[in-house]
Amino acid sequence: MPYKYGEVIGNKFTILEQLGKGGCGVVYKVYSHEMEEEIALKTYYESYSNNPEVRKRFNNEAKNWFDIGFHQNIVDALLIEFIGGRQFIGMELVFSKNGKSETLQDYLSNISLKTSIIWSIQFCDGISYAYSQGIKAHRDIKPHNILISDSDTIKISDFGLASILQDRREILDGSIFGNDGNIGFAGPTQFGSIIGTSGYQSPEQEIDPSQSDVRSDIFSYGIIIFQMISQGIHPLYFPQLNKSKQDMILKSPLFPIFKKCVNHHPDDRYQNFIELKEELERNLSINFGEKYVPIPFKPFKCGDFVNRGNSYAKIGFHSKAFVYFDEALKIDPNLPEAIFGKAISLTELKFFELAKELFDKSVQLYPTNARVWLNRGSFYKKTGQINEALLDFRKSLELDPIDSHSFYNIGAWLLELGKFEEAVPLFEQAFQYDPDLIQALCGKSSCLFLMGNLPEALICFDQILSKDPLNLNTLSLKAQCLFTLGDMKGSYECLEKALAINPNDPLLLFIQHHGFENIDKYTGI
Repeated sequence: MPYKYGEVIGNKFTILEQLGKGGCGVVYKVYSHEMEEEIALKTYYESYSNNPEVRKRFNNEAKNWFDIGFHQNIVDALLIEFIGGRQFIGMELVFSKNGKSETLQDYLSNISLKTSIIWSIQFCDGISYAYSQGIKAHRDIKPHNILISDSDTIKISDFGLASILQDRREILDGSIFGNDGNIGFAGPTQFGSIIGTSGYQSPEQEIDPSQSDVRSDIFSYGIIIFQMISQGIHPLYFPQLNKSKQDMILKSPLFPIFKKCVNHHPDDRYQNFIELKEELERNLSINFGEKYVPIPFKPFKCGDFVNRGNSYAKIGFHSKAFVYFDEALKIDPNLPEAIFGKAISLTELKFFELAKELFDKSVQLYPTNARVWLNRGSFYKKTGQINEALLDFRKSLELDPIDSHSFYNIGAWLLELGKFEEAVPLFEQAFQYDPDLIQALCGKSSCLFLMGNLPEALICFDQILSKDPLNLNTLSLKAQCLFTLGDMKGSYECLEKALAINPNDPLLLFIQHHGFENIDKYTGI
């Protein structure tokens, strides 16, 4: 089910409206409570939640977008979040002068030659920068992925997030140009399938997407150039236009550029966007007597560094996170989020003494900030200093009596001590204050399982799996629970799902071997 207006996600984002959706993902306009501003928030459809490959690829593509960094012609990736077993990427909210979220698609029917050239030069700048940061190919260049800002500049979006998730592929056998060199059809394909599912994919991309490179993106952008000079018409419809319309397109100074972009053979196209940019700049000079002036670079803000550090930390890249927190501290040496963010990364990198110094510093600087006590408590817990951890967790709860993470951490401490009955209500309170805090449900279910309250534990397991179908530990515990209750078929099905996620998990393999010695007996039920 899509999120609705006013719905709060993980106590972090409030849904304001849906901005757009595609075959596999949806983008919302949200208010970020931590950033105290409106941003765009993208996630995949709930139906993909039980697909480990989709989640892995979404995560990888989000990281790739972050690795690009900041550029004035690229939509900024602001943050990565994992909430309720689901992944999200927060992005810069781009609005046009009309105060709306608009893409190039909204402008194609009425765009001047000069604007077409300038926006195309900006596109070349942005995509070339992305390549310089390690992106091999965008793979999904189309008007809907080019946003128009309130300063009338373009911003490139969706670095592979849509195309990498697309299951449907149609094989291409043809070319935009016929054998006589005119725009038309070549190859036994249905009308509209020549370029592919989106209408912008190159021949080589349709045959083998893994072979896509910069020249594939050149092809895709060539289609856009044609649409800019034809009032939004796709080149495949050129033969159906009247002669005056065809003549207008053929006489455009950008037509030869389009033609070179979409050559069937990659070697015959522009070999990179720097070449294409040079050609466009010559056009701007010849037709308008102007020289293109690049958009000034927007410097990083302190909060940008912190958000990037937090996001890298959440996907396990603590070395990169450390660098961004360090940059934030150069701007503001006492920024609490940067201090404990850096300390957390140092902890994960096993620099415990340095981490402890920073956690102590944050407590000294901000003794009334509940989060600094919570973070130091987590450090103590991770390093085996259980009593110190409990004191800090209780202090955090004293400062913020409805902080779900404090309840969760105290519950986790009690769980480790084997005090299951005391831990359960704390996990329940944590989940009450934050219904997306799946860890709280996991803690409660573990307690119930270890207490032998298997029916209640099963209810909890199902609750978790409805939100996070790939929760490995929950699938394992549910398999053991069902086995104990005599539901062999259900137990085996859970075990199979868990092994599909991690085929090499030693505990799961042990359970499979010793718990289901006669597998055929259960699979045949």
